[in-house]
Amino acid sequence: MGKIKKYTLSLAFGLVPLIVAAQGDAYLSSYRQTWLLSRNAAGLDAAPFEFANTAQLLYSHQDGDYHLMQQPQTDSQFSFDTQGAASIGKIRLWGSFEYDNHHSSGSRYNTLLYDPFDENYIYNVADTTSSDFNRQSYSMAFKAAAPLGRSLHLGLSMLYRDRISAKQNDPRSESVSYLVNLAPSIVYSFSSRSSLGLALGYGHGLERSVPTLSNSSQMQNVFVLKGLGNYVEDMVGSGGINIMYYTTDRAEASVQYSIDNASLHFLSEALYTLSHTALREDYSQPRDIGSSSVNDLQLNSYLVLERERSLHRLALKALLRITEGTEFSTKQVTGVGWQVVSKAIMSRYNTLQADLRYDCFLTEGDSYRWQFSSGLDYTLKDDEYLSPQSEFSYSAVGAQVQARRQFLLGSSSLAWIGTSARVRKALGSLYSYSGVRSESRVVKEWYPHDLSIYASDYLTLALDLGYSHTLKEGISLGVKASAKYLASSSAGSRCFIDAGVFLEF
Repeated sequence: MGKIKKYTLSLAFGLVPLIVAAQGDAYLSSYRQTWLLSRNAAGLDAAPFEFANTAQLLYSHQDGDYHLMQQPQTDSQFSFDTQGAASIGKIRLWGSFEYDNHHSSGSRYNTLLYDPFDENYIYNVADTTSSDFNRQSYSMAFKAAAPLGRSLHLGLSMLYRDRISAKQNDPRSESVSYLVNLAPSIVYSFSSRSSLGLALGYGHGLERSVPTLSNSSQMQNVFVLKGLGNYVEDMVGSGGINIMYYTTDRAEASVQYSIDNASLHFLSEALYTLSHTALREDYSQPRDIGSSSVNDLQLNSYLVLERERSLHRLALKALLRITEGTEFSTKQVTGVGWQVVSKAIMSRYNTLQADLRYDCFLTEGDSYRWQFSSGLDYTLKDDEYLSPQSEFSYSAVGAQVQARRQFLLGSSSLAWIGTSARVRKALGSLYSYSGVRSESRVVKEWYPHDLSIYASDYLTLALDLGYSHTLKEGISLGVKASAKYLASSSAGSRCFIDAGVFLEF
């Protein structure tokens, strides 16, 4: 993996000297780039290309009682991200680099994982200790596109992500992971300014989690989770659980259709992704614990209309996710190791999400003066464990509105102020458990608490401010800040604060 890191870093930072000057307002420009939101890198060459290069350093903090049990009470994050575009002859390039550093406290029921909410990792190890968690990650991505004749365009995208986390209290852990994803693509452009694209992708990832103790004289009890309150008891310490290996293979296929002309940009993408993650304990004598199969079907559509003094964008995103969890029964054979006796699908998780958003910009030249936005969203979750039968389900709808005003301050500076509100209404929820562990803290504390979060109505109010100054033509430096407050009907509240500096070039 050392060579992959070296080459990917070289590519990401190698884009910096190749940047082109920003064309107009970076924020407004991001709403025009429909192909950049797709899985198809070849679309960078098939459609009009306008992109503003950016870099920002951001500090974020959140605190409050409104959080799931595996989420922290407080979380502080420093992040840096940059992205840029370039043209070298007929080749068009886009690259990004992101770094995040989290320090959080007050989370429970996660002993091993960087992200316990990822359904690829439904088989986890948990404890009831409230603990600090330190996490950091970086990811690098690039897309390249080039023409092959007048109508055919080829593309390639790559993503590399590296993450590390460490739980701070016994039973503690150290986790390292990586993910590599490659996706070649093709786009055929018709004479009518419409295009048809196809992209295929493959990814491979590994997360290695090492359970440890600071006080080795005191064993720590943990739950090897099966799902929805079902688990096997174990411990961290001598004779307890060993190093855990999560191996993920991911395949995806997507098709895109677009229309691009001077005043209209339309893109619709259908995407299917299959991820398979296997959990195996120990390396010298591996033991299969369980595996997950995550099937995602996504539909994303974007319509952008440009008028003389306005820009309108309508975005529809929909996701259907079906996850199956397979458990393994094993036995230890002397001289051979662990052998799988039987395996069976024991859990099924179903997710349906839909999001519709409309944005309107009142423009002046390459910038905007007003932005008005509204949106509706729907979520349905229906999870089931087959035997003993258990169920966890909820549904909710949400609506949001936003307004932002940008001001010109002289010939070289601008500022903005924005406000938004979101309301969420829960439609129904259920948690039922029929196993023998009905008095355990997992059943009585964890899942009822999370259900109270998902089943609560809430209102959020937010305010954001910013200022930008042009240092010289094509280069601007600015600061921005935002605050958001969430108040729920029955599960407490939460505050969010962000502040940072940014560069557009």
